[in-house]
Amino acid sequence: MELNGGGPEEKHSHPHNHLFIVTSGEARVEYEDETVIIHENEAFVVEGSRPHAVWNNLDGRTVMIGITLSRK
Repeated sequence: MELNGGGPEEKHSHPHNHLFIVTSGEARVEYEDETVIIHENEAFVVEGSRPHAVWNNLDGRTVMIGITLSRK
């Protein structure tokens, strides 16, 4: 994600979760009333059912892997 990259602009929800792994930089997950910072070499599961958006949290580039976790 480039500077100010991420989104979408409005928080959204969906039936599946995401596993985000930050390989360089730092990402910010904004939930309805909570903010979680994912640092380099850390992973975090974003609960898809909670309104959320994911953003780059640095002035430089952040690289992360996003994996969709299906609920089957």
